[in-house]
Amino acid sequence: YGLDGATYCAEIDVVLLHDLEGAEPVYTPLPRFPAITRDIAVVCDAAVPVGELTECIRKAEKNVLRGVKLFDVYTGVGIPEGKKSVAFSLTLRSDDGTLTDDHAEEAVRAVLDALRESFGAVIR
Repeated sequence: YGLDGATYCAEIDVVLLHDLEGAEPVYTPLPRFPAITRDIAVVCDAAVPVGELTECIRKAEKNVLRGVKLFDVYTGVGIPEGKKSVAFSLTLRSDDGTLTDDHAEEAVRAVLDALRESFGAVIR
């Protein structure tokens, strides 16, 4: 296009900006204690929506679970027909102190138990 310098592009949602006009900014202090990340992978029926698995995880552990991220869905060699492997990264943090490995494992166990009871999911 014959541009000599750096080129930038931005998209601004003016309707959203208008709706936010006058809104009070929300302040959230930085966490005082570090987070722990644990990855889990479970095998469940292929028809189970990932959103339902995520919701189950969030409901299973409300005390220290701060985030759930899907990072893999696999069907293929090693996974039975009609099943899928779904992997999540869990972010755990307490507002009261640094989590120990025992506390983190307890939270992960609660999540895995809930997935097993709700969907018949088994750890991979």
